[in-house]
Amino acid sequence: MNFNNSLPEWKNTGTEPSDSLKNDGFKAGYKPSANVFNWFWSLVSKCITEIQSKLSNEETARTEADKNLQQPTFTEASTRVNITSGETLSTLFGKIKKFFTDLKTVAFTGSYTDLSNKPTSMQNPNSLTLTMNGSSSSYNGASSASKSWYAPTSAGTSGYEMVSNGSGAPVWKPPSYAVCSTSGNTAVKTVSISNFKLTTGVRVLVKFTYEHTSSTAATLNVNSTGAKNIVVHCGTDNIFVKDYFSWLAGETVELVYDGSYWVAIASDMRFITGAQSATVVIGTTKTQGFCDFRCDGTNDTAHLINGKIGICRHCFENLDKTAYASPYQGTEHIAFTMSPFEYTKSMRKVILDLKFSNCKAYAKLLADMMKNYLDSYDIWDTFDYIVPVPLHKKRLKERGYNQSELIAKEVAEYLKIPMRTDLLIRTKATKKQSSLVRTERVTNVQSAFKCTEKCDGKKILLFDDIYTTGNTAQSCARELANNGAEQICALTLAIHVQIKLPIIAY
Repeated sequence: MNFNNSLPEWKNTGTEPSDSLKNDGFKAGYKPSANVFNWFWSLVSKCITEIQSKLSNEETARTEADKNLQQPTFTEASTRVNITSGETLSTLFGKIKKFFTDLKTVAFTGSYTDLSNKPTSMQNPNSLTLTMNGSSSSYNGASSASKSWYAPTSAGTSGYEMVSNGSGAPVWKPPSYAVCSTSGNTAVKTVSISNFKLTTGVRVLVKFTYEHTSSTAATLNVNSTGAKNIVVHCGTDNIFVKDYFSWLAGETVELVYDGSYWVAIASDMRFITGAQSATVVIGTTKTQGFCDFRCDGTNDTAHLINGKIGICRHCFENLDKTAYASPYQGTEHIAFTMSPFEYTKSMRKVILDLKFSNCKAYAKLLADMMKNYLDSYDIWDTFDYIVPVPLHKKRLKERGYNQSELIAKEVAEYLKIPMRTDLLIRTKATKKQSSLVRTERVTNVQSAFKCTEKCDGKKILLFDDIYTTGNTAQSCARELANNGAEQICALTLAIHVQIKLPIIAY
């Protein structure tokens, strides 16, 4: 132990004062003799010297003790004796070392001669056959009974699964994933999956390079095990995948084999959730429609649309019609607007399925349903173009199509009006209008559209799927008007029921 200061050695021992002076102490005016002071300082010097010396010795002893705790020295005990409380470290470690020395012989060398109740011999199993790494060997005991063990023939790759090959040793199988590059117009889709066996309940993930465009129902043939129809379960019905109901190009679909069909149960683009709600019977032919599940008119024999999908007469007649099935008062830049249906019930469902669930076939159906109302007026031949409200390129990439354009295309062909998809573009990636309150919708679509060319003197029919507040149509019309359009009218499939505008006669 190091001390910063040392007391000077006081060698003059002086004379010890009397007991009476020690008891009474110094009094006022008393002058102690030099011998008393020499005695006191000599004694103090000795005491401090003694304290410093003993403290240094104590530190040295403690350091040695600590060293022995950290690096104890010991000798192995001669016999195995249990440790007891209060023993020194050297004794404890000596006993422990003896136990480990004896254990090594038994545990690691197989010598167990010093154990009690030790077995006298190894008992042989009854005729054991081992099959490992593709080869077999036999180990025969006293009995004729036999057992067979199986192991994979090789080490598996990380992420692989062990499955039975049905004839012996199990094998490693990669994940049941495949890419199908069969063209869209070919009904039979083929893929190859290692160590695949067609059995009820087997699951596969298939990424389809192309959308199914054939009118023939799609099938899947895995490893030449047979072409099985791809379906979506809807209640008790199976919806077959055809051109009017398919996946998108690049979509991955999870399929389960139910013993008869490949059932689509999941998809990264949710086409499955857009499956039609019911099966419509047209005469004796089943077709897919969007009748309500509770519909009691699905045996109706009419209203087949475009030969593929339909809605029964019962559900069609019960769709909510609007007071705006004829042209009604427009707003600034819009001469009139027409919306045959209310955005409620089945109509709301089918529009949402069209927009978000890849039910593109609904576009033809919805356009045909509008024809009854379009035929009531002879004003359509006055229009130069029909222009669908465009999507932003980012939204178009996400969805894969513009639902308003799909319907407008059918309407344009029916009315014999040229459709222009390049006249108006969306330059601003706006938020979804449906996610905003009325006051936010106005600013959301301001300056969101741009006209690509002058349209001086042109009469334009602007088409959108839903009329909610009219802000989107108004923003489009303003841009067209600023670029010379003479007249702009708006045609939508449906309108929110809260919209109330004065009716005008045509």
